[in-house]
Amino acid sequence: VNSVRLPRHVAANKFFSGYALVEFSTEELANDVLKRSLVYAGAELELKP
Repeated sequence: VNSVRLPRHVAANKFFSGYALVEFSTEELANDVLKRSLVYAGAELELKP
């Protein structure tokens, strides 16, 4: 993983928007992660390219 960004709401800058932008070092690594079923704190994560 090269970077992870957690955007915040524009109106209330202290609250996260509920999504993350993740940059991988290769397209192959990104595709491998997209094939997985990931869960965080009991919630299934929705992964999009």
